[in-house]
Amino acid sequence: MKAMQSVIVALVLASLTSAFNLEPRESIILSDTARGQVPGGRESYFGFSVALHYLARENEAWLAVGAPRANSSYYNPDHITEPGAIYKCNLRSQECEELFIDDEGNTGARAPSSEFRYMDLKNGGWLGGALDSQPTYQAGRQSLGVCAPRWKNQLYQGTYLMNGACYWLNSSLPNEPAHKKLPLIQFSKQTFPIGGRRLFFYSHGGAGLSVHFSDNPTEMIVGAPGVFNWQGTVIRFKDAGLPPIGEISRRRRRRRQTLVSEHQMFSSQFVPNPYYTSSIKDFDLLGYSVTSGHFLSPDEIHYAAGATRGGNSLGKVLLFSFPPVEEMRLYVIYEWVGTQIGENFGASLVSADVNGDGLSDLVVGAPMFFTADASDMGKVVVYETSVQQGETTIEKSERRYHGSAKAGARFGTTLAACGDLNQDGFQDIAVGAPWEDGHGAVYIYLGSPQGLRSRFSQHLLPQDFSAPFSGFGMSISRGIDIDQNGYPDLAIGSFLSGHAVVLRSRPVVDVRATVSSRPTSVALNATSLQLVVCFDHSGYNVPSQIGEMEEPEEFIVWF
Repeated sequence: MKAMQSVIVALVLASLTSAFNLEPRESIILSDTARGQVPGGRESYFGFSVALHYLARENEAWLAVGAPRANSSYYNPDHITEPGAIYKCNLRSQECEELFIDDEGNTGARAPSSEFRYMDLKNGGWLGGALDSQPTYQAGRQSLGVCAPRWKNQLYQGTYLMNGACYWLNSSLPNEPAHKKLPLIQFSKQTFPIGGRRLFFYSHGGAGLSVHFSDNPTEMIVGAPGVFNWQGTVIRFKDAGLPPIGEISRRRRRRRQTLVSEHQMFSSQFVPNPYYTSSIKDFDLLGYSVTSGHFLSPDEIHYAAGATRGGNSLGKVLLFSFPPVEEMRLYVIYEWVGTQIGENFGASLVSADVNGDGLSDLVVGAPMFFTADASDMGKVVVYETSVQQGETTIEKSERRYHGSAKAGARFGTTLAACGDLNQDGFQDIAVGAPWEDGHGAVYIYLGSPQGLRSRFSQHLLPQDFSAPFSGFGMSISRGIDIDQNGYPDLAIGSFLSGHAVVLRSRPVVDVRATVSSRPTSVALNATSLQLVVCFDHSGYNVPSQIGEMEEPEEFIVWF
């Protein structure tokens, strides 16, 4: 009788269990090898940004980790302090080495003309403050984008212009150097004349506070929240124009990848002037966060940017497309405003098709949201697309997400598109709460036909791992399948303790159980009954056999 009870209890529990497949026990933990080498005992913030990278052609996976307060091995720390650094971490050897980005010091004026002359001031530049990577190889590249939003131009005596800088590396061409992008150094645009006075224009733009690669492999999007009196803007880098494929000879068509290089990838920059967009006001900080997606059509890309002080400090998010020239307004399609002053609505953004309708939905973080009982608790809001009678609309979901609703957690500081973690046809989301319980946490929310599920499926905590994480969840990578098992994997940064961790996803197995009796009917005078319990399993990319085959166990129930 006890055996029968055990079987029934196991079957009931199996039916009630909600499986999760990110496995902390098999994670790869990477540490800051230079920890403690920053003067004054300051942490390097290793793990402030992370990006998983998988090169299919080489079957090679690695992790890029930003440490924006690190001293670089490429500079003398007595001359250039805390410029920031990017580390490339080998997931097999679990060792990290500094990635070569730029070894030019703080001396010498460079540029082809006086209008674009500059002199580096890399001290405190925060290289690695923002980081993104292209998930696949397309158009002759699989690029890594990294920014230093506090990079300064010290060309003009007594004046430091915090224009910001970004770099991109074509990781499919490992011998190529990083390409430096300085979109805001033009001398004549450092200030802007209005009514007999001059306002800051490019001079404190802070380009690179956010960086994002869209689904168009030939463009890179960068947030610059300090442009034009801190109204902010979104900068787009694109490839310089190529001749149409039909106009390229057959011989040169085979060299199209070389042609792209000749025309310089991401060499054309576009900096919209926020002065012409009425939705943006002084100190709104548009570009604090950026993303893109197929919100209105599967064939079109639109862009979203957060302005955390917009809407009279309620926070604001714009969904827009770029105009044809810089001196025109952004084509704003939707404009959403937060509900609470100071909640930092728009501090984080991500797009993903969480309801499976083929269009992107927009997820917005407001990490400083509070209640009377929980300050800085944080929240996440979802704007879902729908198509009705041939018209696409985007509506705010009635669901609100707060994680565990803990004071000080700042849930929603970070958002990431995980991909489809459980292969159910709906994309999933990761949310960072890096100050939860003083150490941090990450929440996984699964998509469904009704949108993002109201209850998180997995709650990742520092104690799930074998390292003393702190600031866990400050950064989360895109979901990338690094081990090619058909399920996306994630990387999470823990910047206060100087760690980054890579979590692999396990295949999701659906188990079915049946119970039958022998004989199928029981005589009234019978004193026992034989039960046969059978288990079957299925799932995407799961093995045909799980575990060792054992002799079937026979249960005899006496009564």
